[in-house]
Amino acid sequence: MQMIPLYLMLCFSPAISDAARTGGRDPLPPATQEDLSGVYWCEGKQGKKAYRGTVIVTRLGALYLFQWQLVAGLSYEGVGIRRGDTVSVGWTMDKSRGATAYHVLPGGRLDGRWVSIVGTGTDGESHTETLTLLRRVPPAGD
Repeated sequence: MQMIPLYLMLCFSPAISDAARTGGRDPLPPATQEDLSGVYWCEGKQGKKAYRGTVIVTRLGALYLFQWQLVAGLSYEGVGIRRGDTVSVGWTMDKSRGATAYHVLPGGRLDGRWVSIVGTGTDGESHTETLTLLRRVPPAGD
Protein backbone atom coordinates (compact mmCIF):
# COMPACT_ATOMS: atom_id res chain seq x y z
CA MET A 1 0.00 0.00 0.00
CA GLN A 2 1.44 3.36 -1.03
CA MET A 3 1.13 6.24 1.42
CA ILE A 4 -0.16 9.57 0.12
CA PRO A 5 2.12 12.39 1.25
CA LEU A 6 0.48 14.60 3.86
CA TYR A 7 1.04 17.77 1.84
CA LEU A 8 -0.96 16.31 -1.08
CA MET A 9 -3.86 15.50 1.22
CA LEU A 10 -3.75 19.01 2.65
CA CYS A 11 -3.59 20.66 -0.78
CA PHE A 12 -6.53 18.73 -2.16
CA SER A 13 -8.77 18.72 0.90
CA PRO A 14 -11.72 21.08 0.15
CA ALA A 15 -11.85 22.48 3.68
CA ILE A 16 -8.12 23.07 3.87
CA SER A 17 -7.81 24.51 0.38
CA ASP A 18 -10.77 26.88 0.98
CA ALA A 19 -9.21 28.11 4.22
CA ALA A 20 -5.82 28.51 2.55
CA ARG A 21 -7.34 30.34 -0.42
CA THR A 22 -9.21 32.82 1.81
CA GLY A 23 -6.64 33.11 4.58
CA GLY A 24 -9.08 31.45 7.02
CA ARG A 25 -11.79 34.06 6.37
CA ASP A 26 -15.28 33.39 5.09
CA PRO A 27 -15.36 33.62 1.28
CA LEU A 28 -18.08 36.27 1.61
CA PRO A 29 -18.06 38.19 4.88
CA PRO A 30 -21.56 38.84 6.33
CA ALA A 31 -21.53 42.51 5.31
CA THR A 32 -21.17 41.61 1.61
CA GLN A 33 -23.66 38.72 1.57
CA GLU A 34 -27.30 39.25 0.69
CA ASP A 35 -29.31 39.56 3.90
CA LEU A 36 -31.75 36.67 4.23
CA SER A 37 -34.17 38.49 6.56
CA GLY A 38 -37.75 38.01 5.42
CA VAL A 39 -40.97 36.07 5.56
CA TYR A 40 -40.79 32.72 3.76
CA TRP A 41 -43.29 30.09 2.68
CA CYS A 42 -42.18 26.71 4.00
CA GLU A 43 -42.86 23.33 2.40
CA GLY A 44 -41.29 20.14 3.68
CA LYS A 45 -41.49 16.40 3.90
CA GLN A 46 -40.92 14.28 6.98
CA GLY A 47 -40.82 10.79 5.58
CA LYS A 48 -44.01 10.52 3.52
CA LYS A 49 -45.80 13.25 5.48
CA ALA A 50 -45.86 16.76 3.95
CA TYR A 51 -46.07 19.96 6.00
CA ARG A 52 -46.21 23.68 5.23
CA GLY A 53 -46.33 27.05 6.91
CA THR A 54 -44.39 30.29 7.23
CA VAL A 55 -40.94 31.09 8.57
CA ILE A 56 -39.74 34.50 9.71
CA VAL A 57 -35.98 34.92 9.34
CA THR A 58 -34.34 37.84 11.15
CA ARG A 59 -30.66 38.75 11.09
CA LEU A 60 -29.05 39.83 14.37
CA GLY A 61 -25.42 40.62 13.51
CA ALA A 62 -23.84 37.37 12.31
CA LEU A 63 -26.73 35.30 13.73
CA TYR A 64 -30.05 34.49 12.05
CA LEU A 65 -33.18 33.83 14.12
CA PHE A 66 -35.64 31.40 12.47
CA GLN A 67 -39.27 31.27 13.66
CA TRP A 68 -41.47 28.55 12.11
CA GLN A 69 -45.29 28.62 12.26
CA LEU A 70 -46.72 25.53 10.58
CA VAL A 71 -50.28 25.23 9.27
CA ALA A 72 -50.82 22.27 11.63
CA GLY A 73 -50.41 24.68 14.57
CA LEU A 74 -46.85 23.77 15.54
CA SER A 75 -44.34 26.54 16.15
CA TYR A 76 -40.66 26.45 16.98
CA GLU A 77 -37.51 28.56 16.86
CA GLY A 78 -33.89 28.15 15.94
CA VAL A 79 -30.66 30.08 15.51
CA GLY A 80 -28.37 29.88 12.53
CA ILE A 81 -25.17 31.11 11.01
CA ARG A 82 -24.34 31.67 7.37
CA ARG A 83 -21.13 30.80 5.60
CA GLY A 84 -21.08 31.42 1.87
CA ASP A 85 -24.14 29.80 0.32
CA THR A 86 -24.96 27.62 3.36
CA VAL A 87 -27.03 28.47 6.44
CA SER A 88 -26.83 26.02 9.34
CA VAL A 89 -29.66 26.21 11.88
CA GLY A 90 -30.08 24.45 15.21
CA TRP A 91 -33.66 24.33 16.50
CA THR A 92 -35.88 23.01 19.26
CA MET A 93 -39.58 22.09 19.40
CA ASP A 94 -40.96 20.72 22.66
CA LYS A 95 -38.61 17.80 23.45
CA SER A 96 -37.28 17.49 19.90
CA ARG A 97 -33.91 18.90 18.89
CA GLY A 98 -32.66 19.18 15.36
CA ALA A 99 -30.46 20.83 12.78
CA THR A 100 -31.16 22.07 9.27
CA ALA A 101 -28.62 22.95 6.57
CA TYR A 102 -29.98 25.26 3.86
CA HIS A 103 -28.39 25.92 0.50
CA VAL A 104 -29.00 29.58 -0.44
CA LEU A 105 -30.27 29.74 -4.03
CA PRO A 106 -30.97 32.75 -6.26
CA GLY A 107 -34.41 34.32 -6.17
CA GLY A 108 -35.01 34.06 -2.44
CA ARG A 109 -35.06 30.29 -2.05
CA LEU A 110 -33.47 28.19 0.69
CA ASP A 111 -33.24 24.47 -0.09
CA GLY A 112 -32.79 22.47 3.12
CA ARG A 113 -32.17 19.07 4.62
CA TRP A 114 -32.85 18.42 8.30
CA VAL A 115 -32.44 15.80 11.00
CA SER A 116 -33.84 15.53 14.52
CA ILE A 117 -33.78 13.41 17.62
CA VAL A 118 -36.43 12.63 20.26
CA GLY A 119 -40.09 12.87 19.54
CA THR A 120 -40.39 12.95 15.75
CA GLY A 121 -40.62 9.21 15.22
CA THR A 122 -37.91 9.45 12.57
CA ASP A 123 -34.85 10.09 14.74
CA GLY A 124 -31.67 10.47 12.73
CA GLU A 125 -33.34 10.27 9.30
CA SER A 126 -32.78 13.08 6.80
CA HIS A 127 -35.79 15.11 5.57
CA THR A 128 -36.30 17.98 3.11
CA GLU A 129 -37.58 21.53 3.48
CA THR A 130 -37.75 24.45 1.05
CA LEU A 131 -38.23 28.08 2.05
CA THR A 132 -39.42 30.51 -0.63
CA LEU A 133 -39.20 34.25 0.03
CA LEU A 134 -42.59 36.00 0.25
CA ARG A 135 -41.29 39.44 1.29
CA ARG A 136 -38.15 41.05 2.69
CA VAL A 137 -38.08 42.54 6.18
CA PRO A 138 -35.35 44.80 7.56
CA PRO A 139 -32.79 43.20 9.91
CA ALA A 140 -33.43 43.70 13.62
CA GLY A 141 -32.13 47.04 14.84
CA ASP A 142 -32.35 48.76 11.41
